[in-house]
Amino acid sequence: MRATDIKIRLATPSDAEIYDAFMEAMFAENLDTLPYRSQNTSIDLMRQFLKKCSEDHSALFLAENDDRIIGGIGISRIDQPNRNHVSTLGMNVADGWRGKGIGRAMLSHALAWADATPSVERIELEVTAHNEPAIHLYRAFGFQLEGSKLRAMKKDGKYIDLLVLARMGCTLKGEVSDSFRKV
Repeated sequence: MRATDIKIRLATPSDAEIYDAFMEAMFAENLDTLPYRSQNTSIDLMRQFLKKCSEDHSALFLAENDDRIIGGIGISRIDQPNRNHVSTLGMNVADGWRGKGIGRAMLSHALAWADATPSVERIELEVTAHNEPAIHLYRAFGFQLEGSKLRAMKKDGKYIDLLVLARMGCTLKGEVSDSFRKV
């Protein structure tokens, strides 16, 4: 299976149940790249989250194969007056699909949306310091290392360092393509 065999689309509130199941499976893996899931979310809360993700300055894209979610990538605006030009990025790829170009395809798609969205001037993210494939991918897309957070997470009694990366500016100008238009 190749990344070209997937469909990437904007999530909508009607995706609440399938997205919740996807994230539940991600958290069940207990990867040290994810914090613990603090609580089970209700489908109503997930719908509200997905509605918020469809606002002008945020987007959540889902990667699908045969109508099954295999990845998700979100860009969310920081809702503070002096930081509302900044967005955060988070990405997850399902077990069995990692290392097959899914993350690269989603990141390319999400950054094209961000570059066409004038209010997104800076995108920042945190990645575990030992996640070399993710770090390499982010750097290939123009993210620069800004610093590290030593012992920033503690999971199963083990400390995990995080790296802070950011990408500035837009590379695309003009209209948002139809593939990014919100429903």
